Amino acid sequence: MTAGIQLPDRRRATSTQGRRVLLHTGRLVAFVGADGSGKSTVTTEITRWLSADIAAVRMYFGSGKGTISLPRRLLELAAAVTRLPARTRRRVSHASIPAAPAPFHRGAGRSRIRDWGDLLWVLALSRERHARFRQARRARDKGMVVICDRFPQSQFPGLNDGPWLSHWLDHPSWIRRAVARKERAAFWLAERCAPDLVVKLHVPLETALTRRPDVPRAQLTAKLHQLKQLAYPWARRVVDIDAGQSLERVLFDVKRVVRACL
Repeated sequence: MTAGIQLPDRRRATSTQGRRVLLHTGRLVAFVGADGSGKSTVTTEITRWLSADIAAVRMYFGSGKGTISLPRRLLELAAAVTRLPARTRRRVSHASIPAAPAPFHRGAGRSRIRDWGDLLWVLALSRERHARFRQARRARDKGMVVICDRFPQSQFPGLNDGPWLSHWLDHPSWIRRAVARKERAAFWLAERCAPDLVVKLHVPLETALTRRPDVPRAQLTAKLHQLKQLAYPWARRVVDIDAGQSLERVLFDVKRVVRACL
């Protein structure tokens, strides 16, 4: 553990099967931030730090390539395979033409096959989130500390783990409306499973681009702008951390606010 940052007194916790848990109820701590802010690294280190004294578990709530279900992994693999020929043709015939920025939502109507792929992908993601929220609530009820790598929000579509298919809620197709409602239900569940603490990891644009050169500049800019506006009125506390500092300093600041939450 970092010098100067101590966990709560042992009298505030009890022991269950050799692992100490907090009395009465546990805590749910969510970490949010744009690409390159260090969410995965910070949540991994904080979980390891907490686990030295109390029962803690890390859960991934993002839509990226973290711990994902087999159905979504297979869908992403199929999508990657189908994109390979298009990428090859684009490099050969349009090497000098900048690519158009990707839309910040799915189901954009570019092709029927792509829309159906997006439909299945969002269904798989919604199912993942429902299962993880149930796991998170059970763990918190048992007195554990749940560390969330990312957390769904319904204020901005597409980016920062926002809804992908909200534009389908009024679609003529009942199937698409049903999938959009299924996705929306997962976000309602996020509000009912409100975090005790939300840690927003802010990082300068140029630092984020250096750490994640594979992410388009326009997308990173939009994510950073949205992060500043994101509000979590149902969370007990929201804290802003400068993630552009050294990892040691970021962890020190994060441990200090997590300790205050326990």
